Amino acid sequence: MKFSENDIEKFFSGKLSEKEAKEFLTWLHSREGEKVFNSRIDYLWKNQIEGDHVKKGVDQHTANDIQMLNQRGSDRKVNAAPSIYFKIAASFLAIFTISYLLFLNKPIWSNENQIVDISPKEILKSAPKGQKSKLTLPDGSMVFLNAESSIKFMDDFKVNRTIHLSGEAFFEVAEDKDHPFKVITDKLVTTALGTSFNIKAYENSSKIEVSLASGKVKIADVSRDSQIEINPGEGISYQPKLGELELQKVDIQSILNWKEGILQFEKLPLPKVIEILERWYGVDIEIKGSNHSQKIKCTGTFKPNEYLSNVLDVLGHSIEFDYEINGKNITLNFK
Repeated sequence: MKFSENDIEKFFSGKLSEKEAKEFLTWLHSREGEKVFNSRIDYLWKNQIEGDHVKKGVDQHTANDIQMLNQRGSDRKVNAAPSIYFKIAASFLAIFTISYLLFLNKPIWSNENQIVDISPKEILKSAPKGQKSKLTLPDGSMVFLNAESSIKFMDDFKVNRTIHLSGEAFFEVAEDKDHPFKVITDKLVTTALGTSFNIKAYENSSKIEVSLASGKVKIADVSRDSQIEINPGEGISYQPKLGELELQKVDIQSILNWKEGILQFEKLPLPKVIEILERWYGVDIEIKGSNHSQKIKCTGTFKPNEYLSNVLDVLGHSIEFDYEINGKNITLNFK
């Protein structure tokens, strides 16, 4: 690409694209570029001398020197000026170099030697207490996040389909046989090609549960080099401390009720019910007046997105407690 003196001003004013700026600097160091550059320096130098003499004024000694140079002819000028021109040219070249670094923010080397940060960046998606979230991953897969859950993955996800999960999520995986879909929870790695499955792996829980809705997945305990494949309607329960993969039949519809906003308890200890309610509604619940709350178990199914007060009414009638709601703080008073 050819450049001219006018492109020098374009470069300094930032009117050249990154590609044009790189090509400009390559041209600048060519024989043609040096010729144009030296011509520009010569022009600027002469204008500087004339401008200083006419507009600002110079001391008499300097003025006399300039006049003497003009009277002695071009040969004398050529011999006297080069050292000064070279200094100016060196200054301009330094300015060009600094400008290039500021403009492109990268070294002035050939493409082969450029060091560019192309490392993948981590992406975090989460659903806080009291909320659920649905999102589409870069590969087209769908993820439903339960309350107080999060996933992490890299921005090169289309070729590196690996997710770190904390909490509970349901995955509908887009099929891609060349890039297996992996979900990492603690020491457990669940791998699928094109399927749908649920994983429950809250940090304060003693176990991780994987339930398969469709397709087939492979679940591996990387700490013990053990793995198992499950089919639809099957799941595994895994306790990291014991390192055991327990295969079991599951009611996948019951497990996925949370996706539809349906609360369901089946002979669940009260402390676990309280934990679910706190997460589901984003509240803090305190129990008063019962020394047997640890032994109480609850059963019930509530319609989608039921109000917390209605849930507490039903539970209170069943296991005999009154309750008080003060903003996000709930108190259960057992009789």
